[in-house]
Amino acid sequence: MPDQNRKNDRKMNADPWDRRLTATAAVFVVLWTLVHVFFAIPSGDEGWYLAAARGIGQGHLPYLHSFFTQGPLAALVHAPIVAAVPTLIAARLQAALAWLFALWLGAVWLRADRLSGGRWWWLALAGASSFMANMNTLAMTPAYECLAVIASLLLWRRGRVGGALAVSSVAAAMRVSLAPWTAFLWVFTVVTALRGTRLREAWRGAWAGLLPFALLVGPFFLLAPERTWAGLVGYHLGGGQSAVTGVAVLKFKAWFWLWWIVFAAPVLAAALAAWRLQPQRRDIHDALLLGGALLLSLVHTLPATPYPKYQVVPTMLLALFAARHLPRVNVSRLTRIAIFALLLVSQAGLHWFFQRHLEFDEPPPAVERRVGREIGRLAGSGDVFLFEPLLAVEGGFSLPPGLEMGPFSLTTRWDRTTARHLGLLTAADVVEGLSAARWDVVAVHSGDLASLDEGSRVAAGAALRDNYRLARRYERVGQYRTPLAVFTRRAAQLGTTLTPPVE
Repeated sequence: MPDQNRKNDRKMNADPWDRRLTATAAVFVVLWTLVHVFFAIPSGDEGWYLAAARGIGQGHLPYLHSFFTQGPLAALVHAPIVAAVPTLIAARLQAALAWLFALWLGAVWLRADRLSGGRWWWLALAGASSFMANMNTLAMTPAYECLAVIASLLLWRRGRVGGALAVSSVAAAMRVSLAPWTAFLWVFTVVTALRGTRLREAWRGAWAGLLPFALLVGPFFLLAPERTWAGLVGYHLGGGQSAVTGVAVLKFKAWFWLWWIVFAAPVLAAALAAWRLQPQRRDIHDALLLGGALLLSLVHTLPATPYPKYQVVPTMLLALFAARHLPRVNVSRLTRIAIFALLLVSQAGLHWFFQRHLEFDEPPPAVERRVGREIGRLAGSGDVFLFEPLLAVEGGFSLPPGLEMGPFSLTTRWDRTTARHLGLLTAADVVEGLSAARWDVVAVHSGDLASLDEGSRVAAGAALRDNYRLARRYERVGQYRTPLAVFTRRAAQLGTTLTPPVE
């Protein structure tokens, strides 16, 4: 059997040019990944993921002690690295390792087809994509989601149904919208009777898949059912910060699909070409890849305000489908090299035309570190009001209760009683806090309070002018690289306090 495997591997790598293209793609992907680790503009979400992870080290769990809008594993997976090295770069390096490991598992999955060229197609479509490289190196969950989903695919292909379902349920414990993937795998197991698996074994696999999710998420539902439900489901389906109109929802969903098509254009084109060129070669694994991509795309459209970042896993599944079939198309060596070069250029080039998320003058994480530390020095041991938790993480200071989720901490949808119970702020809390000069330092962008009604915005602005003075102004900070104004309390207001708005 080992001799046969070696023969099959030689068949897969029969063409030396395919080996060279694979090696070139691997080097490019590693370098492209590191570029995103050090030079990608921080996402606003990275801060509250890391703040939640830091809170775990301080004994503050998601839902129980603060609001959180993802699965508990989304915070837990970052907790060890944040405890050891509480910086954005360290968390990004961990995400990058998870992403590179996922790419390697994808290459292992393709080895079962014994085709020369599948791996460089896979790396050029998934790893070289500026969209995928950006999303999977941020200190969020996409890299870990991809790793869990592709590991479940590999286990499923090898007939380890229970393991596949267990790993996929771990992904659901990071992002609940991936729960349909676990259900999809189970349905496939029952319908296809993978490698002779009987219905009884499928039921065992189902229980194996439910157990990790139940262990990771169940305790939170038992201890804080309302907060957990609101964070995992209610916040997303209801529009989050504010109640959105039907027209706005349709607009958000249209932009969601448009931007995903733009960012993932090479992958989508390759998947379409694979579909058209190899109709006779499709099998149950293709149905799993395409069905999963379609299902998750539709599921991720359900939130009132969906974002293209939700489409990372569907993009990965489509890239895997294309990489599985396009090597079967007979083309000359020169054509292969031209296609490979075109893929690398187009995938990386999307950054320059549509998604300018890299800055090379001053590495963006360095900006947040510098600004965060200066705000920390201004605040001393006092409280800071800001909607960028990343500045608090990099600056080494903690945020007051109710501000852990950054801009998502402010709600205009729920009444004050509900907001207090969930661990959120309302417009009234902000106005009262500024009027009483509760916070020692206030750091805001011009659009941070845009979701407030006009009366609350006017009142907040007046309270800020009366009780605070401008201490610093930074021109390019945050996800949108907009000015950040930092205010400190006037001397007459020192010592003024206000009862915290979060119970």
